[in-house]
Amino acid sequence: GYASGRTMLLRHDDLPTTTSIEILRQLSESVLANRTVATLADGTRIGRRATQVFEFAPNRSLRIRAYTRGGLIRFIQSDLFFCSPSSTPLSLRPFREVIALCHLRQAGINVPRPLFVYISRKALSCSFRAVIGTEEIPATNSFLEYLRSNPSSSSIEPLAQSAGEQARATLAQGVFHQDLHPGNVLIAGNNQTFLIDFDGAKFLNTRAEESAASEMLIARWNRFITKYSLPTKADRGFREGVLRS
Repeated sequence: GYASGRTMLLRHDDLPTTTSIEILRQLSESVLANRTVATLADGTRIGRRATQVFEFAPNRSLRIRAYTRGGLIRFIQSDLFFCSPSSTPLSLRPFREVIALCHLRQAGINVPRPLFVYISRKALSCSFRAVIGTEEIPATNSFLEYLRSNPSSSSIEPLAQSAGEQARATLAQGVFHQDLHPGNVLIAGNNQTFLIDFDGAKFLNTRAEESAASEMLIARWNRFITKYSLPTKADRGFREGVLRS
């Protein structure tokens, strides 16, 4: 780990020692400075800032994502988050995401391996910018891109159901992905599904919260399918996966 009046960085032991703190800091600042918005192959903008990938060892890469805001506020301030001057690092959303990912990986759920977090925050400041670095999952494609490229595929419903089952498993572990949609699902070559981008993940405490979160998962997925005119069988499969007992 590393900290100063302006920056805080937590790195994971899985990173090789040649990947120095300074290299990670430079990569993080580069990602924060890049304002490119994520788009599909056909040019459709899908809202949040694009991620960047950097190779750090043979056949191993970092995917670095800047934390950005959703909704209308992103047009005013896209990547600045507010906190108390006395806030500890563990209370900030990047570290909450790391905690969620580590917990879910231990439970055998398909999510990325977190490798580092970088926070840019002035001493005693009430705001910060941040990035998270996770290990790139090899040989994967976005489920959203898959739906766009293969709208008639017979694999859509089973893949969506698999994503729903993974989402249900996260709820059983007390973690609610509040922005789960096809763009946050990766498909591996063996048709395994991986859930990504747990920014803003919420931790659940009761069965009632788990039940409510289940319905919110289904509703969020449905809104995305409708908004981008994606195949309805992706909606049907996901719902079946979430609700399957």
